[in-house]
Parts: sequence; structure tokens; C-alpha cells
Amino acid sequence: MAIVKMSEFNLLCFKDDRETLLNKLQSFEDVHFSVHESEEGEELNLTDMSTDLVGISESMNKLKTAIGILDSYSDGKALKKETSVEEVMKESESMKEVYDSLMKLVHKRDELRHEISSLKAEIAEYRPWERFDGRIDSLGDTSYTKRMLGQVHYNGRIELEKAIKNRDDVYLEHLSDTEGYTRYFVMFRNESKDEVLDLLRDLQFSEIRLDGKDSPAGEVEKIKEHISELEKNLNTAERDIKNLLPELESLKLRYEYLANEKVKLEASELFQETGRINFIKGFVPTNKEDDFKNLLEKTLGKSYHLDIKPADMDDPNVPIALKNNKIVEAFDTLTTMYALPRYNEIDPTPFLTPFYWFFFGMMAADLGYGLLLVLGSFVGLNFMKFSKSMQKNLRFFGYLGIATVIWGIIYSSCFGGIVPLPWKPILDSSDSMTVLLISIAFGIVHIFFGLGLKAYMNIRDGKPMDAVYDVLLWYMALVGAIVFIGSIALPTIPPVVANIFKWIMIIGMVGIVLFGARSSNSIGGRLAGGLYELYGISSYVGDFVSYSRLMALGLSGGYIAFAVNTIAAMLWGGGIVGKLGAIVVFVVFHLFNMFLSFLSAYVHSARLTYVEFFGKFYEGGGKAFKKFRHEPEYIEYN
Repeated sequence: MAIVKMSEFNLLCFKDDRETLLNKLQSFEDVHFSVHESEEGEELNLTDMSTDLVGISESMNKLKTAIGILDSYSDGKALKKETSVEEVMKESESMKEVYDSLMKLVHKRDELRHEISSLKAEIAEYRPWERFDGRIDSLGDTSYTKRMLGQVHYNGRIELEKAIKNRDDVYLEHLSDTEGYTRYFVMFRNESKDEVLDLLRDLQFSEIRLDGKDSPAGEVEKIKEHISELEKNLNTAERDIKNLLPELESLKLRYEYLANEKVKLEASELFQETGRINFIKGFVPTNKEDDFKNLLEKTLGKSYHLDIKPADMDDPNVPIALKNNKIVEAFDTLTTMYALPRYNEIDPTPFLTPFYWFFFGMMAADLGYGLLLVLGSFVGLNFMKFSKSMQKNLRFFGYLGIATVIWGIIYSSCFGGIVPLPWKPILDSSDSMTVLLISIAFGIVHIFFGLGLKAYMNIRDGKPMDAVYDVLLWYMALVGAIVFIGSIALPTIPPVVANIFKWIMIIGMVGIVLFGARSSNSIGGRLAGGLYELYGISSYVGDFVSYSRLMALGLSGGYIAFAVNTIAAMLWGGGIVGKLGAIVVFVVFHLFNMFLSFLSAYVHSARLTYVEFFGKFYEGGGKAFKKFRHEPEYIEYN
């Protein structure tokens, strides 16, 4: 359970062997390349693969587009195919013809969809006028009359109809009321044309001109017939697209193949070269060093030179890979979300795991909620097909569900107490002061453990006095202060014990003042810096108080659940409707409370880990070990 030990290598090989070597290394996977630094006098150039990278990126974008299109026509049940890098390289072949055919069909489909959409918009324009049974081309000026279609805002219809009602020279026919407007057919004699048009204009009447010759209803029917033909063509195009679905897996394999080719090109840009020689630098896990050497010998024969040695502990460029057991591995996302450790640090995952697990359970703390989380994780892991990363997440939440169950047992809480449990609470949640003190006690242990890890790293690195100055003195100051101040509040602590811890506190504080800023060259600067370091004891008080959230969140979730149960119980007595309401309230609000409880526990446990715990010993800043292959999007490597 640690950071994987790395070996650094420098490799010289012929450029002609580069492609073969990269193919073999991609199957090997466990190699991380870095830039070879030229020594003085070496005339080396970085390998330029920019043109090839542009071309392969364009091909990948095209394939991704094609895959997205075909995926939208699949049943959505396709799972990631398990394969190996060798199989991806072997099975992949040029898919240009498939891509071109698909794009032609998609272009045709999109044109048809656009045309159908435009025609439907035309129908929408004709709809308000369908009651007009005359021909559109009959509108306009004739020898004796003017005929027109128009509309007025709905609020102005009464005034319009009133103004026209008593005129014998105007015919007004109401057609429809839609979208806030009233539509009319208007006909009037030419001799009163100017007068009528002025009147209509004053009444905010707007003339509407329609395209076409037939009646509006006739034009709609023509358009519908046209749409029907287009939809047949659209169905044919979509059927032809679906006929390409058998090529989907090949497209995905081709994409993964090109992605791995891109990885090789990007790696090649880290290599330096002369006319015929490549200079390659990188890292391999130390436990894979022999396999790496054997691969080079089989691939290159005697035509290479390899220099390999253990990576420098203080080299910031050493890539980081974490190796943990299955339980701890489920929690390593918490570490990577914060920052990977540097190579000279320790992997904090095994140490944060029990505390995070414990704190999450204490904050969620409900037997019923925990069982649901465990059950959901169990079903997902055993009866559903998920990616490896998702399976790890399910294990993570399954473990947290177990912690929630345990704390639910301790608090004797199951769905807020609605399910009676046959035992008394081990820790009574109603005794909030006791729960608060226990929470802070857990926080003290957590923080002191972090300080202990700092001491361990100092001793490991050959700096035992740093462990004394930076950890032991703080232990003395903090433990002494806690016991001494506690003796004031708790008379049961014997005065002799209180006096001993008072002097332990004083010695620790004096030591912090004297050695807290020991890097300062002047005595004044050292003392001033030491006093400032001692002032940091106030931050420890804040850190300890932060753990009160263990109590606050655990109790708040329980009280909300209790309130939900109370409301549901009140509704239960209201007959059938009341019982249905009670069930809805119980299910919906318990699910909501469960979600909030888990979310709060997840976030605040992480906060205690990142701020209070990591702040005592961990900096991070390492960069991840990148396996020499593309992280697959559509397949799973076996």
C-alpha cells in the first residue's frame, strides 16, 4: 500500500526501429516518457510529429462524429467491448468508405428534415386562414372590388366589426382567433377603396399576403402530400443509416486505434534525435524493469543501449502510480481529487481511508439509509455491467454504506426511528454534549495521527530532530494544554497530574518558540518567528472545533427524518387519501433526506481530510504515471 517505485531509463536506439519499438511498448503499457535533456555539446533535436498529429486528430474527429450518429440509432444497450491493445491494432482497418457513405446519408437526412420543418412552418402560416374557401390568386384588385385577408389585435376586433357593421360597401368575414389576433376576409367596392383602407389603417388592421394560388386549405393539402413524400425519403435515409450499424464496432475500434497512434506520436515528440539515432527517456515501475529489459532485447536485439537506475526520490518529474489493496483502492479517488503525492512523500490513501469511512458513517448515521446504499452497490456490482471506474465507485459507496449501518446501530436509528430496533442506543443522540465531546475527541486523534505521519516522514528522510521540533513539541504543547485546561473543568483530575501536564505544555511551548523558526539566521528573527509559530496554536483550536460537524450533521439528518415520520403519521389517519399522502411524503422526503445526508457526509468528510488532516503532513503536487496507451472510450482492455 504505497507509491509504486519507479526506475528511470535512458535509451538509445535507431530511428528505423522506433515504430516497431513503440508498438511493442504500447502492448507493454507500463512506460511513461519524458523529455530527454541534452548534455552540453550534444546536437539533438526534438522529433517533429506536428503534421501527423494534425492529420490523425482530424480523422479522430470524423470518426467521433460518425460514432455519435450511429450511437443515436442504436438501442443504447451496447456495452464496452473487452479487448487488448494488440487486438485493437489487428482488427482496425480503414473506415473511410463507411464514413463517406454515412456522411452522405446524414447530409441527405438533414436536408430532408430541414425541408420538412420549413414546410410545416408554411402550414402553420396557412392554418389561421383555412376557413377562407376562395383561391389565394383571386385576392387583390378586380375591376369592381378589392379583396384581401388581414388581421387585427384581438382587443381591437369589436371596434373593427362595429365600424364595418353599418357599411353596405364593405363585406367582412370572420375567419379565426389565434395567437392574440383575429383574422378576417374583407371585400369592398373600388369607389370607396381609399376611404375603407384609411379606416382599416386607423383601426390597426394589417393586410396579410399569402403565397400560392389555391385556397389556404388546398395549399395545406398540397404541402401535406409533399411532406408525405419527403418523409418516405427520410425514412429511407434513416433506414440506410441504420444499415450501417454493424459497422459501429469497427468504427469504435478504428477510433481507439487512431487514439493509440496519436499517443505514440505525442510520445515521439518527447524523443530527441540525430540523423539516425533516437534518445528516449522515461520511467517504468521497478517491478516491471526486467520485463522492460526483456522486451527491448526481443524487439531491438543488440541494436540499442540502455541505462536504467532507481528514480531519484527528490526528482519532481518522477510520475506517480498508487498501488493499494481492493478496499483502499476504492478511496484513492479522494487522494487524486486533492493532489497526487510527490515521489518523496507517502501515499496518504491507506491512512485517510479508515477516518473518512468512520466520519462518513457518523454523519449519515442511519441503519435504513446505510442498508439501501449497501444494497444499491451490491446490485450494481453483481447484476449490472459497468466500467471498471464505475465498479470502483460502487465499491466505495458500498463501504460507506456499511459505515452508515454501523453508526445507525450505535444511534439506534432506522429511517428516523420509524422502524423500532430491539436494542438501546449505544450512544444517545439526544445527549448532544456527549456526542459533541466525542466528535472533538475523534478530531484530536485525526489531527495527531496526521502529525505522527509527518514525524514518520522526517525520521524516514534522516531528519529525526525535525520530527522532535515540528511534531513532538506540538504534541507536548497540545496534550499538555488539553489536560491542564481539562483539569480546571474536571476536578476529578488529580492536581499532581494537572501540574505535570502544565509543565509538559510549558516545555512544548518554549520549545516551539526556540525552534519553530530555526532556519532564521538571527536570534531576534528566530524568537519572533517562534512566537508566530506558537500563535498557530489558535488554528489548532479551530481545527478541533471543525469536528463538531460530526455531531451536527449526524443529528440534523436524524431530526429531519423524525420530522418526516411525524408528518407521515399525521396523514396516516386521514383515510385512503391520507394513507396515500403519508406514503408519498415518507418515500419522497426520506429519499431527499438520504440524498442530502450522503452528500453532506461526502463533502464534509472530504473537507476534514483535506484541510485538517492533510494540512498537517501532506503537500502533494505529483504528476500521474501515464500508461503508454490511450484511455479507452469505447472498449475495455482486458
